[in-house]
Amino acid sequence: MKRIEKIDPDTLTGEPRQIFEQWSPGGKPLNIVLIYFRNIELNRNWSYMATHLFWKNSMSDRQREIVVLRTSWQCASDYEFIQHVRIAREGRLLNDEEMRDLTNKTPQQSWPEHERALISASDELVASHGISDGTWTILARHFDDKQLMDIVATAGGYTLNSMATSSFGVDIEDTMKREDGLSPSQNGPAFRFAEPDYSIAAPRAARISRGNLADLKDKAAAQVAAYRGGDDRAALLETLARYPSIVKNWMPVVSYIDHHNTLDPKERLIISLRTAVQCHSEAEFTDRARVARERGLSDVDIDGLSKASPQLSGSDRHALLIEAVDELVDEKVVGDDLWARMRNHFSDEELMDVVFAVATQLMISWMQNALGVQPGQETLPKARLA
Repeated sequence: MKRIEKIDPDTLTGEPRQIFEQWSPGGKPLNIVLIYFRNIELNRNWSYMATHLFWKNSMSDRQREIVVLRTSWQCASDYEFIQHVRIAREGRLLNDEEMRDLTNKTPQQSWPEHERALISASDELVASHGISDGTWTILARHFDDKQLMDIVATAGGYTLNSMATSSFGVDIEDTMKREDGLSPSQNGPAFRFAEPDYSIAAPRAARISRGNLADLKDKAAAQVAAYRGGDDRAALLETLARYPSIVKNWMPVVSYIDHHNTLDPKERLIISLRTAVQCHSEAEFTDRARVARERGLSDVDIDGLSKASPQLSGSDRHALLIEAVDELVDEKVVGDDLWARMRNHFSDEELMDVVFAVATQLMISWMQNALGVQPGQETLPKARLA
C-alpha cells in the first residue's frame, strides 16, 4: 500500500540533487530514493550512513550481503530483500542456493564458521537486540574491531531500511519480480526465527575497548563536536572513536534525529526512551533518562515509559508515538490501523521522522548492547518489558 508519495526530482537542487543522482543507477532513480526524498533533510543526513554501509563497509561485499539478506528476510521486507538478491546476483556474491538457504530457519548449506556466525548475529540482533557471547567469540576470531562494528551497523541499518520501506509503502522496482521462495511477503516467516533471549542484550563487560575522542580529526571530529551538547552517549562515542569512518558517517543522522527533526524535543525523547526499553539497552536508557531530566521530563513520565502498559501525561500524539515504537520494534512495520490513526495527527514528513527515529534509536541500542557499552549508575527499571 502506497503511503508516502514520490518526490518530483526536478524540485531537487544542490547537495540533495547530487545525493539523489548518486543513488540513481544509470540515471534511473530507485523507488526508495523517490520516496525517501519526500523528507529531504532526513534523507540527506541518512545518506552518509547508507553510503558507508554499502560502499565503505569494512566487511567484504559477500559478508555484507549475507547480513543484509538475512536481516531483511527476518524483517519481512520485500523491497530490501529483493533488491539485494539482484545485487548479490549481479556481483556474483552469493548463488541462488545460498540465498534460498538464508530463508531457512536453520541454514542447511555448509557455511564457513565466520559466515555462519554472521547469520547467527543477524538472527540474534533482530530477535533479541544483542549478540550472544558464543556468537561474539566466533566473530571476534575472524573479524577486527572495525568489522565487528560494521556487522552491527549493517544489521541495524538494513533493519532501518526494512522498517522504512515497509511502513512507507515502497514497492519493488518495475524491473524486478517476486520469485517463489525469494519473496518475504509471499513466503516469508515471522521475522523471528527463535524465541527472543533478552539476557544477551546487555553483556557484563565491554567487548571493544574505548578510543579517545580527542584523536578524531577533520570531519569525524567536527561531527562529534556539532552533535554533543554535553556528555551525550559518551561511552558509545568513545568506543566508536576507534573507527573514525563510522563516526563521521553515522553522526549526521543521529544528530538530525536527536536535535533537528520535525518532532518536538519531548516527542524525540519519548521515542528514545521507549525504544531503549523495548531493546533492553541499559546503557542507552541510562543516557537518555539523564538527558530527559535535563530537558524537563519528570521521573514519573520516565518511569511510565518503562512499563508494559505505558503511563505518560501528554497528548494523543504522545500515545501514538508509544504505539509506533512498540509496533516497529516488534513487527518491523507500522500496521494499517495505526498508520491511519497517525495520519490524523502527523504530516508525511513527521511520519517519516517517527519511523526513522525509532529505527535509528534501535540501531543505537543494538550498538550499545552488542559492543558491551556499560551503563552508568542508573540502570533500566526492573519493570522493563519481558
